[in-house]
Amino acid sequence: MNNLGLVFKQRNQLNVEAKDTTNGIEIFFNGIIDEVNPGVYLIPMFDEIHNKVVSNKVKIVELNLKGLDFLNSSGIRALIQWISKTTKIQESERYNVIVKINKDILWQDSLASMLKSFDNQYLTVERI
Repeated sequence: MNNLGLVFKQRNQLNVEAKDTTNGIEIFFNGIIDEVNPGVYLIPMFDEIHNKVVSNKVKIVELNLKGLDFLNSSGIRALIQWISKTTKIQESERYNVIVKINKDILWQDSLASMLKSFDNQYLTVERI
C-alpha cells in the first residue's frame, strides 16, 4: 500500500505497483504491454496518478520501467499524454517525473531519447 491509495488491477501480462519514497511515489511497471489499444486502461491509470499526486501535493513521481519488457507505440502515446499534463497545470501544482529505464533494452533506450527531446524542466530520464 502507499499513502496515495493507488492500487492497480493486474492486466494480462502487466503488473503495476506503487510504493512510497522519501520524496514522493514510485510506480513500478513489470511485464509486457502489447495490446492493440492499451490506452483504454493506461490513460485512466495515468489520470488517477496525476489527480492524486496533484491533490496530495506530491512533488516527485518516479516511473520505473526497468521491469517492462515491451511497450507498444499506443502505450508510449498514453505515457506521453500523461507527461504532457505536467506542463498544463499551475506552476504551484507541478511535479517532477523521473522515468527510470533499462539502458540495455533497445525500445527503452529509444524511449529515453524521445523523452529527452521534450522541453520539460519537470522531466528527468535515468538510464540505469
